[in-house]
Amino acid sequence: MKRWNCKELHELSWCPGVLRDGMTDFLSFFAIHSKIYKAAYPKIMAMLDERKESRMIDICAGGGLYSWRMLQQLQSFSGRPELCLTLSDLYPNKNWLKIRELAGSSLKFAEAPVDARDAFARFKGLHLMFAALHHFSPQEIVALIDAAAEHNQALACFDYFQRDMKMEFLLVFCAPILLLCTSFLIYPFSWKRLFFTYIVPLLPLMLMVDTFISRNRSYIVSELEDIIRNTDSVRKMRVESGTLGFWNGLGKLHYITVMPK
Repeated sequence: MKRWNCKELHELSWCPGVLRDGMTDFLSFFAIHSKIYKAAYPKIMAMLDERKESRMIDICAGGGLYSWRMLQQLQSFSGRPELCLTLSDLYPNKNWLKIRELAGSSLKFAEAPVDARDAFARFKGLHLMFAALHHFSPQEIVALIDAAAEHNQALACFDYFQRDMKMEFLLVFCAPILLLCTSFLIYPFSWKRLFFTYIVPLLPLMLMVDTFISRNRSYIVSELEDIIRNTDSVRKMRVESGTLGFWNGLGKLHYITVMPK
């Protein structure tokens, strides 16, 4: 099945902020409680240790709450309380201020929009991306790798979406049901989110549509390998792709890592 190359509803510039934030807050909630990225933690720590780095930048941070919980877990996992994180996104979430108040000095955020490619010039450290790799076209992924190489920065992208439609149809319909069951539990509490979940159910509808699109936009490993071969940066950077299993092998994280040689 050929990969789609199109936009999701919450990526469109005219998408209301309340709906976009409602989506990304739910995705953060899901990532926290599903522990879907736990398999990536050893790889992230190995990259930080190799670079002797303590700074991380989430360049497509979305809701931001998962990023903070990940930071806590990495600090505990590694015994390195000095680890710190900066949230950035093309569409900054209004709830980041509340998350920073909870997190303290170890977490910062960029108030202005930050394009993923510009983040390498603005922030030093290990640049991370969760569940966003499928948002980028092959040419844009090459541009990300080239931007990392230009500024001698490390990058790690992890994505759990897969183009296995025999399983994905079930997940497409389960996602809005899960939102309906959990919307009132998601931090921070929002009456607007409840309104657009239960009274005018635009959020469940948008989640179902975007989940379907995102599955069809996802990459397989051979496609990521083809993309890597198309960048000249492999001469000065160590670029790798592969998969990491989660949920006892029921799912796979596709990843790309970029490290200076």
